[in-house]
Amino acid sequence: MTSVEKLAIECVEELAKRTTPGDELRRRFRARARQLHSDLYYQGVAYVVAIAAARSEKADVLEKALQLADCKSFIELALGQKAKAEELSYLLYGGMVLTALKKQGVVSSTALADLLKNELLDPRKASLAGSVALKFAEWTKRMAEAMFSQ
Repeated sequence: MTSVEKLAIECVEELAKRTTPGDELRRRFRARARQLHSDLYYQGVAYVVAIAAARSEKADVLEKALQLADCKSFIELALGQKAKAEELSYLLYGGMVLTALKKQGVVSSTALADLLKNELLDPRKASLAGSVALKFAEWTKRMAEAMFSQ
């Protein structure tokens, strides 16, 4: 099992490889990493996943993060979507969080609605998912701040 910290670094590095300095998507992703880290802490992982699905307007693509093997595969899929940078930043962030939860073996659902209802909103399961997601979010935030300066 790969550490959560290493997953966060790999995800942000992959996004950096596939975008260019000054890219609007980098700026937006950095903002998402900062904002959604706080939301994760105060509102929980289910809230952040739901927000990412709603604001990206691509819940079906976000769900693919539960089925793909890694961040690289998800980022490739997400960047192939026709979307504005703002929407894409939510999609990428949400997908990265889901990929981390899946890779850590914290969640088992492959459908977004099932994940929310049966795992992330179940108090017995949500605690572990929240802990893993928060650690992932902290490292994602730091890496995005370091690599995607404004």
